[in-house]
Amino acid sequence: FKKYMLRLVDPIYSKLGYESRQDDTHLDILLRKKAVSWACSMGSEDCQQKAQEKFASWMGMVEPDAERQNPVDVNLKYETYCNAISDGGEKEWDFAWERYTKSHVASEKSTLLSSLGCTKQVWLLNRFLNMSLTPESGVRKQDGSGVISSVARNTVGRYLAFDFIQDQWKAVKNRSEEHTSEL
Repeated sequence: FKKYMLRLVDPIYSKLGYESRQDDTHLDILLRKKAVSWACSMGSEDCQQKAQEKFASWMGMVEPDAERQNPVDVNLKYETYCNAISDGGEKEWDFAWERYTKSHVASEKSTLLSSLGCTKQVWLLNRFLNMSLTPESGVRKQDGSGVISSVARNTVGRYLAFDFIQDQWKAVKNRSEEHTSEL
């Protein structure tokens, strides 16, 4: 299936590329986002390599949290973060977590939180799920369900998230009710 899908999406991905261009129309930007998402998820080596390179470039910066320092295209942040974290290990995950905790931009926090669930490392997914219930972890109450959702979207974490909800149902429910009562 992946080979078939990659054959379908590769011409579009090749035409649009990974990098944005000055003459891009709004539709080019939206189509590139979809093409990159599909190409990377179906195993395009070029796409995955570019995502890793962009993320590694960001990781190599002296001040990665400085305004306008992130080399990742704003329209491809989730795709880049998710693929780099998926193909990476603890170092990439921890870097993204640190960016999440230091960010003051809601959209960036949301993108990073969703991307952290993309890792293929089961122990990192477990740690992330447990952080969703730990008050001092840095995961806000209102983001707990987002953590579980991001892990559940991952094929590696799907059953892990299901088991976590079953095992921790009372804690998940209580944390959710605490957040709702604060509103």
